[in-house]
Amino acid sequence: MDLYRTEMGRATQTYRDMFAEARRQYETGMDRAIGEYRTGRESTIEMLRATVARQEQSATMRNAFTGLGGTTFGQQSVQRIGTEGALREGQIREEYARGLSAMEAQRAAGVSGITQQMGAGISALQAQTATGLSSMYANYGDMLNRMRTGALSTQYGMRQRGLDLGFEFRGAAANMVGSSTQQWGNLIGSAGGSMFNAAGGWGGVQSSLNNFFNAPAAGTIAGVNTSQVGVYGGNAIV
Repeated sequence: MDLYRTEMGRATQTYRDMFAEARRQYETGMDRAIGEYRTGRESTIEMLRATVARQEQSATMRNAFTGLGGTTFGQQSVQRIGTEGALREGQIREEYARGLSAMEAQRAAGVSGITQQMGAGISALQAQTATGLSSMYANYGDMLNRMRTGALSTQYGMRQRGLDLGFEFRGAAANMVGSSTQQWGNLIGSAGGSMFNAAGGWGGVQSSLNNFFNAPAAGTIAGVNTSQVGVYGGNAIV
């Protein structure tokens, strides 16, 4: 945003400088044209005055040759030339004044038009800058919201996945414990059954117990002196 603002500020300044130069050139050109117009007016008036002076001189010489120089008619003819010259000079000044006024108005209108165009262009650039910054800020906020939403979703997903894994581990452990217990139970049951069957069932076990408790007394087994190694029967082995 800072880079965009800087670049747009540079573009606006360049735009302003270009219009300022255009205005300066326009004003300089119009000032030159007005100055030349005024110079043309003065030159025209000088030429008119020179022409009137020559005409007056020519009339005076003509009257002198004709003998009318001292007469009222001769003098009036010379004065008439001067009067006409003065009227013509006034007309020239009036015509040039209208021309100068039109040129001054044209100059002012041109400067005003350039200034308005420059102002409109700068306003457009400033509006574009504001719009661009607003768009960048909105995009930045949207990006942050998506990042936050994604982070929350990721955290929630990871937490949920952790809970799921915990339940899975617990279920697997319970299954393993149950399976092991069942296997141990089966093994013990199987071993006990095998031993029970090997003893000939319950009858075999009872017969063995009867033989154990009803064994012969000491010293009667196959002629062996059992008193030295122990006796069977209710007294157990001592």
